[in-house]
Amino acid sequence: MKALFDKTPPWRGKGEVIEGAHNVPLSGWKLIYAYALTFFLIGLGIFTKFKLTLLLAVLLLFALVTKRYAAVTSYGLETFANMIVTTNHRRVPWADIDTLTYEKVAKMPEKTVIYFTMGDVTRRVLFPTSERRRVVKFAQKYRPDIKVYDGNAFRAEATEKYLRRKKKKDQENEVTVDAK
Repeated sequence: MKALFDKTPPWRGKGEVIEGAHNVPLSGWKLIYAYALTFFLIGLGIFTKFKLTLLLAVLLLFALVTKRYAAVTSYGLETFANMIVTTNHRRVPWADIDTLTYEKVAKMPEKTVIYFTMGDVTRRVLFPTSERRRVVKFAQKYRPDIKVYDGNAFRAEATEKYLRRKKKKDQENEVTVDAK
């Protein structure tokens, strides 16, 4: 029975792999609220004429029990979702990945978010902070022309530009008010 529910990701045991988490785990109260909402929808579907809520409850329950994994392999970015009933495995080759952007997570200092951008599609994966350099080197090894950005530096630069522009605009408004 355990084998039915615990399916291992397909990249395990196949060469050099850097594993991460595909999603941010829900905090305690959010998880409790989601399960309470699920059982409320089940009750609503059973005891009222609104049977559609049973479908919503089942979908929400599947979303809550799905385990998602992600890894960077020699092939590219691979994601795996174990949904108990079925599994889903997606591979994005290095040739399709244009940009890598990394950013520290403020609430989790031991985690770094790395965004893999393919054209106008971006996938977000959480990695341990200690693995960030290794992921970047791995990406540059298989795709030498990949662009790598530091999200925190970009955010600081954008904030600084915004504040300078706002300060300049406020000074212009003061001058026009004084002229009147």
